Amino acid sequence: MSSVRGLNDQGLPIWQRASQRGLRELPWEWGEWQEQLRNGQPLRDVLIIDAHAHLGEYSAFYINDPGAEGMIEVMDRIGMQAAVISSNPAISADPEYGNFLTLQTVLKYPGRFLGYVVANPWYVENLEATLNHYLDQPGMVGIKLHPELHDDYPMIGPRYEPVWAVASQRSVPVLFHTYFGGDTLEDIANLAAKYPRVPLLTGHELQDKNFDAMAELANSFPNIYIDLSAPEHYGLTEFFVSALDDIRRLLFATDFPWGNCHFRVGAVMYARISQDAKRRILGENLAELLGLTRASFEK
Repeated sequence: MSSVRGLNDQGLPIWQRASQRGLRELPWEWGEWQEQLRNGQPLRDVLIIDAHAHLGEYSAFYINDPGAEGMIEVMDRIGMQAAVISSNPAISADPEYGNFLTLQTVLKYPGRFLGYVVANPWYVENLEATLNHYLDQPGMVGIKLHPELHDDYPMIGPRYEPVWAVASQRSVPVLFHTYFGGDTLEDIANLAAKYPRVPLLTGHELQDKNFDAMAELANSFPNIYIDLSAPEHYGLTEFFVSALDDIRRLLFATDFPWGNCHFRVGAVMYARISQDAKRRILGENLAELLGLTRASFEK
């Protein structure tokens, strides 16, 4: 795999590295967006698309107001045009009901929500037909895997073969949960090499493994994308902007409504990176990947 430009600093946390400590001495790039945030106003003149969001109640813990209407209220306060969702019931309980809930939400709120169809490896009967059925529907744009909640079933396992067949045929992205699961860096690299037509969206940027390795994977395989849905590490956004050969592989994501949208928008908006980089990360990269224009998200 390719290098990450010498950014590996003997395993030190990102915020302790000399290259990142210097960022603290740089001034914030103050502008209209920061003024809007400071005044509690929705962000304007910027496309914001959440590449990794959810919908609905979750069986393991309470989520406040996880329905579409409550999510739209938060999105409007921020100025976020759209979110790509997979439903919590589809991931954790009943994929048939949960995927139907996702589709109904996408159809009810076109332009505000796009959908991932969840593939559960323990519900493999007619899986290929099910995936194709959902991906034929307007606004359904990809597939979601969550190995951790599916008994750590490996993504390279035979039960997922229909997923890779459909995704490769259609060239649709597959978003997969990565941390605390059993899939290795080698597994992800092997999938990227075996299915070059499939954009692989690595959820939570491999935060339980190694950020340097995540950057190396993305630099080595043009179909690997990094989902920024865990920015609770100082300097993380700046690190990936510095480490990646192609910034188009960096996607804004929040894990909303599990994650805090306001915090995660702020993590990009107040990062010490260029305004153009912020535009690309917050929405333009994902729109480009999905073949969508800004008009697709206008209310």
